[in-house]
Amino acid sequence: MQEGRAQPDDAIYEMLIAGAYRQRGWQQVSFVPETPGLRKQPDIFVKRGRSEWAVECKRAGRSGYARDEKLAGERMSAAAHEISRQAARPLVIMVHFRAELAGLGDNYLAEKAVAFTGGSSHFSWADEGGTGVVVEVPWHALRQVLRTDDIYFGGSRMIELVLGNYNHSVDYNMAGDWSPAEGRPCTPHLYIISA
Repeated sequence: MQEGRAQPDDAIYEMLIAGAYRQRGWQQVSFVPETPGLRKQPDIFVKRGRSEWAVECKRAGRSGYARDEKLAGERMSAAAHEISRQAARPLVIMVHFRAELAGLGDNYLAEKAVAFTGGSSHFSWADEGGTGVVVEVPWHALRQVLRTDDIYFGGSRMIELVLGNYNHSVDYNMAGDWSPAEGRPCTPHLYIISA
């Protein structure tokens, strides 16, 4: 719970599953500590008599809170993408939010993009909503790879080339104009990106 405070839904769900096993007579129910990047493990071990099981908790959907936060983030991103398009400046916006997204307003990131597009080469901020930075898209690594390879638009490899790394626990949002690679209608090779 302490490591996932920004997204507690998964941990709460695992606790509910563990509680359901205990209520149904399983004498031993124990959580398995996570080891990110080392190996895949189950979430819970359960035991009753001679029966032992490793339990992996999967959820089909997110809570209403998670859905509302995701939608708020998408609206914020769309407004920032529009500023990038209007200014014809491909942008990268990296932000660590401190506040709930739904309470920040749809123009929170767009306002940061406007401050950057006024002529800056770098813009950073720290306020009650979060901390972040706006920079131009660093094209060098991406263009170098695109000379020989096609990359799926918005995929993890593209994000890694633009940002320098890819973290699976971070939410990314990309928009842009692109031309599909020959024979691959969903694979771009020319980009205008805002993220």
